[in-house]
Amino acid sequence: MAGMELKPLVDSVGSVRATPRKTEKTQLLANLLKQAEGKDIELVANYLVGTLPQGKIGIGWRIVEQSRADLLVAEASLSLHEIDHVLNAIATDQGAGSTARKIQALRGLFERSDPTDRHFLTQLFMG
Repeated sequence: MAGMELKPLVDSVGSVRATPRKTEKTQLLANLLKQAEGKDIELVANYLVGTLPQGKIGIGWRIVEQSRADLLVAEASLSLHEIDHVLNAIATDQGAGSTARKIQALRGLFERSDPTDRHFLTQLFMG
């Protein structure tokens, strides 16, 4: 199940930030939520307010920075389900080598996102 793509969420957030009109902001958010189904509704709601369903996942700026180093511009799409799956894995990863695995997991997400999506994800991961 692919689920909702990240791009409509990122585009909607950009449109909401760009308009000063509260009624337009409300309509944009309502339209976004209408596109979501099932678990995606929860993910959209969490991501809109800048929280992760997993809570704290044990990453900080240094891990995010290392994950984003030397990335190419990507054209691949990324679903909210895929992001959630990766974050679940990161949240439970502990022990020797976990930092390297977290960096690699985040890098996988960043490699499949364009610069605008990367910026959104970085803000989301950093709270």
